[in-house]
Amino acid sequence: MSDILNVQGEGLRRLLLAFGLALAVFGLTGLASAVNANAEDEVIVGINCSGKVEPVEDSLFPDSFSYEFGCNQDISAFTLVSNRLIDNFSTEVIGVDGAGEPGDAQDFFCTSTVPSYGFGCYGSPGKTPPTVITNGNHAIGEFSMFDDACAADVQPRVWGIAQAEYTSTNDLKDPPSVKTWLATSEPFLLNTKAINCKVLNAKAKAQKTCARVKKMKKGSNARTKARKLCVRARAAAQKA
Repeated sequence: MSDILNVQGEGLRRLLLAFGLALAVFGLTGLASAVNANAEDEVIVGINCSGKVEPVEDSLFPDSFSYEFGCNQDISAFTLVSNRLIDNFSTEVIGVDGAGEPGDAQDFFCTSTVPSYGFGCYGSPGKTPPTVITNGNHAIGEFSMFDDACAADVQPRVWGIAQAEYTSTNDLKDPPSVKTWLATSEPFLLNTKAINCKVLNAKAKAQKTCARVKKMKKGSNARTKARKLCVRARAAAQKA
């Protein structure tokens, strides 16, 4: 896997891949696990994926995290989206099996502007057969956040959206006709328990608490209590 790189825009087509898939996370309809088809078509539906995000202790970048996820279908592209701004990410992602061995020719490339709330990854568009991360293998990569992961009022979260090829067969024709097309999964939430913050927005809370001290009368019991709260808040911010 290559080191995390700070990626600038790499063309409109790739950028649309990154954020066209990402729109589903924010409630738009149409990018769902079910696919519209004719009544006579037999459609294979359901892309089920799961994975996790964990902190990276020895990274060159602060607030760096690793991610991995797998699906029950071969996937040809995916997007990761977060409720935090992402500053850097792996531009090359590989599919690995349960033993951590790289899958054969399962190399994806990732792109987006930075900072942004997500990035998109793909195999080789138009290639036959397409480059995919196979069912049972996991995509693995890294990213870092633009700000302190805990400098917000809600816990950090990461969602994924995966793209797979679907097939339908029309048995009313002789011979039966087969259609294939691409569709995306519903947004799936990665397990982020490993990066949950013990204290959220600690620095902002400390500043707000300490600002109250100046507004209170000198020598008053209220000011003394407020100063103690200020000291505690600053200590909590340093530990966060």
